[in-house]
Amino acid sequence: MTLLKDIKVRVGDTWSSPTWAVLLPGGFGVDLTDGWTLKASVRRHRADGGAEVHEWAAPDGLILGQAEVTLANGTEVTTSTVALHHTGAESAGWPIFVGPWDFEIRKGDDDYTIAGGTFRAFREVTS
Repeated sequence: MTLLKDIKVRVGDTWSSPTWAVLLPGGFGVDLTDGWTLKASVRRHRADGGAEVHEWAAPDGLILGQAEVTLANGTEVTTSTVALHHTGAESAGWPIFVGPWDFEIRKGDDDYTIAGGTFRAFREVTS
């Protein structure tokens, strides 16, 4: 199941997402440092695929960790966590836009979209 999360970011600001625990279908924990390819990106337009505005990459843009989480059935699982991060310098040249973003993980034939939604980049009103 994909976490749907809309994100609003002020262009030129340093920003970090919430930290998310990553679970595979069935509630299985995952070690994202064990051969997984991670990619998170945002594009300007949904309809045509649009130009990629930004890609978050490890180690600075995809902050990995580990956590114990308790599932709805009471089972405790150890799994990787991830947070997106960019600096103000990275976002300073971004245009004002609304577009899609997502975070995917891949290993072999396994491909999962962990999170995604609408991304809004806006300018500061008061400077």
